Amino acid sequence: MVKKRGDLLEKTTTLHLEYGINLHADHVYDSYTPLKVTGAYPDPFSTANRQALSEYTGLATDMIVCGSGSDELIDIYLRFNKLADDLLTVVVMPPMYYQYPVYASRVGAKVINLPHDRTQLSSELLKEYGATPEHTVVMVDNPSNPAGDLVAREQIVELLEAGYKVFADEAYFEFYGHTVSDLISSYPRQLVVSRTLSKFCAMAGSRFGYVLADPQLIAEFNKHRVFFNVNSEAQARAFFALKKLDEFRDSIAAIKKSRQTTTAGLRKLGYETFPSLDLFVIFEHKTLPSRDLQKILREQYSIETHLFDNFKGHSVIRAASAKQSAMDRLIEALTAVA
Repeated sequence: MVKKRGDLLEKTTTLHLEYGINLHADHVYDSYTPLKVTGAYPDPFSTANRQALSEYTGLATDMIVCGSGSDELIDIYLRFNKLADDLLTVVVMPPMYYQYPVYASRVGAKVINLPHDRTQLSSELLKEYGATPEHTVVMVDNPSNPAGDLVAREQIVELLEAGYKVFADEAYFEFYGHTVSDLISSYPRQLVVSRTLSKFCAMAGSRFGYVLADPQLIAEFNKHRVFFNVNSEAQARAFFALKKLDEFRDSIAAIKKSRQTTTAGLRKLGYETFPSLDLFVIFEHKTLPSRDLQKILREQYSIETHLFDNFKGHSVIRAASAKQSAMDRLIEALTAVA
């Protein structure tokens, strides 16, 4: 039975926890001054940003292209691969970043969904599902979004050795520290690595991502992207953020602490929790369907969450790991529902 509590019902300001964003680092921008004049066109090559990213990643500037979020670059990558190969197949492993099959379908590529157990990813498994090396791109969000599952470096090398193209989406690189960018020189025509400042540097609203790849592949990205693709304000904010990396690393620690505290609170209430990226808490009620729980949180407590109907066989609620005051509000609502 749902218990309505007046103090909660009075909280009409909507708490947005439905997206995977960094809600712990806005303060880093307190000393940032937005551009006052934007009458000139932005630098079409994001030169200053690529130089800063070169220093950060250890790769040359001609191995970096910047985009309006990494989404733009994922879309471009699949588009130019489809133009080069009408038989293009895109392999994904749900649960993963949900836009991969959307972008693949948009360009008319065939999509293959593998089982969610990423420890089983191999060239042999791809062949079992009909994916041939000469026509296949494997999309690997590493760690996966939102489950946090990892594909081992050895597995990626095995795919590359078998001739498959791999798009390694390292959107959460700073949270886990695993990368395969050092393999680009060994597999220059096969491996692409994407990253973003949306999560680590709390720039989801400013749209700034980048790809690391061999210079010849970077030239392909530049050929197919919009010329002025990253606006001036996003470039300026990203340049500022790349000078504040230590402060953003501190925000990661705060995110992890919030998630641990919230997860412990959920378990104490009897909710089942699931492994996930540090940016999220994923849970389900012991008896109440998650779809009904999401509706209660929205309509009675003004808390927005995300519903996964099939998360490794479960229907679950995903909520962003926000500041503790926000998570306390979520726990208070879930206490009333429990």
